[in-house]
Amino acid sequence: MILGKIYKSFREYYNLKNQDFDSLDLVISTIPIFDKLPVPVIQVSTLLGRQDVNKIEKLVSLDITIIEKYMLKEFTYLQKDFSSKEEVIQFLGKELQKAGLVNNDFVDSVLERERYSTTSFGNLVAIPHPMDPQVEETFWSVVTLKHPIQWGDKLVQFVCLLNISEQNQMEESKPMYDVLMKLLDNRPLIQKVLQCDTYEALKNTLKKV
Repeated sequence: MILGKIYKSFREYYNLKNQDFDSLDLVISTIPIFDKLPVPVIQVSTLLGRQDVNKIEKLVSLDITIIEKYMLKEFTYLQKDFSSKEEVIQFLGKELQKAGLVNNDFVDSVLERERYSTTSFGNLVAIPHPMDPQVEETFWSVVTLKHPIQWGDKLVQFVCLLNISEQNQMEESKPMYDVLMKLLDNRPLIQKVLQCDTYEALKNTLKKV
């Protein structure tokens, strides 16, 4: 009986290497997993006690909290019809200027950053940002497009402009970057995001990141 349990556990462990992680948010395991996986791993006891449940809830709620903190309704624009990255950046810059959050150099700063190195990462996603921070609080300006546009050498349809605070501390922002990286790698999720036509629908979809 013990031998059977050991065989079953390790058989499932080795099958992980053949697992399609695109549809997974995390892995919950009763044995240690030492391989680096593209999703978070939580080790729990076979009885799944209250402490194990707390670990799972903490990880799941962390992403939701981060998304709600940085993705603001007033700076989320869905199903827009722009034809170039310059149009997208100029639109977002003007919206931030109208809100009194950035100065007139903001757009030029973002475009200058693009000239150094494009911020499109594949999977239809671009994450532009200015050369120098201007805002007091870090948040995102999000745009989805009706049709993909050329952004450097890649096509882009989801844009997340990073408005980074002057007081930003890298360690404090690490969870935010972790969420963005998971989004970058999740092609099925991006396809669902592009179908959203309201902020509420987008937020609920991104909660599955």
